[in-house]
Amino acid sequence: MKTHNLENTRHSINFRKLAKPAVLCISALFIISMLSVFASTGVQAATSPSLHTSGDQILDSNNNVVYLRGIGRTGDLQSASGMWSGPGMAVASWSQKWQSINSNIPLMDATLQSYQQYWHVNMIRVLIPVNWWWMDNVIPSQYQSGAPSTPISYRTYIETLVQEAAKYGIYVDFCPYDVFDGYTDSSGGNGNGIPGSLSTSAYNYMLSINSGGETQAWNTWWTSVVNNLGQYPNVIFEMWNEPDDGSNSATSAAATAYFNYAIQTYETIRSAGNTNLIFMQWHMGLIPTWTQLDWVPQLYNQLQSTIGSIPVNVAFTSHPYRYSPYPNTQWATTYTAVQAQLNAPNMVPATRSNGVNVPLVFNEMGVCQTVA
Repeated sequence: MKTHNLENTRHSINFRKLAKPAVLCISALFIISMLSVFASTGVQAATSPSLHTSGDQILDSNNNVVYLRGIGRTGDLQSASGMWSGPGMAVASWSQKWQSINSNIPLMDATLQSYQQYWHVNMIRVLIPVNWWWMDNVIPSQYQSGAPSTPISYRTYIETLVQEAAKYGIYVDFCPYDVFDGYTDSSGGNGNGIPGSLSTSAYNYMLSINSGGETQAWNTWWTSVVNNLGQYPNVIFEMWNEPDDGSNSATSAAATAYFNYAIQTYETIRSAGNTNLIFMQWHMGLIPTWTQLDWVPQLYNQLQSTIGSIPVNVAFTSHPYRYSPYPNTQWATTYTAVQAQLNAPNMVPATRSNGVNVPLVFNEMGVCQTVA
């Protein structure tokens, strides 16, 4: 989540990433086809069949409509083995960092079982530092004084999480958050830019992955991801967490570069023979009259034109917040009024028109994250 600092009277907005990734422990409710999502569900069956799209719906392998309901995981940006707790333990305690993967499995199972049985969650969103995935073996003591010196395989951790989540019918949204982990990022935030508009240090790091250029580096990186995780039907590949250049434009230089990255990544994933669900996003937020969804048909039609066919298993995402943690007071406060806002031409209808008919996912949202 990034903060959306909106001054309503002047209609000005200042988007920035949170200075401390730890605040990502705030739960986020994931909603698909949001106007019909609010039906209750029972405990999820212990299976995660593969997902595909048909029009504006997401379906499982039996063609049953799937409504994804979930939370954003905390701890995965602070520890290469996550932060896990069981019954009677505090959630997201710093003492839980840097535990061995095997010792975490019972706690992982306890948490996932709680997600499934009590929270009725069937998806978790895991934010990924690009460098930890690429280096794989992370030595905790290099990041935190007093931490163990035994390497942790970050790729093994993520793959173990995917395997354990599948036992509880939970899908894992694999989402790159920044090129660097929060320890390496000297800025104290995660502000190294977005694909196509990276900071100098982030760009140079990508060249260490593939010296042929940033595009080739992302192809190499995503190929490694698909080679490790593409075999799991409960994995969802998300292009990037909250890409945005702050211009509120889908035609800026940053938008053009990012769209090219998203399209190239789609082609990289599909060329590997993988058909897992892919999430795409541009503007990080969704705020009536300010940031809307008119970028969706532009990105979708550019993707379709580039690949020369209808995109396979793609959903678009956005992050609507009433408070985050500043008031986005353009949002109404009653169901009927919010529904009317969502039915405005540049909102949900933008994903159902102009040759576009795709699922819409709200994979971060909040109605009362703070007190006005």
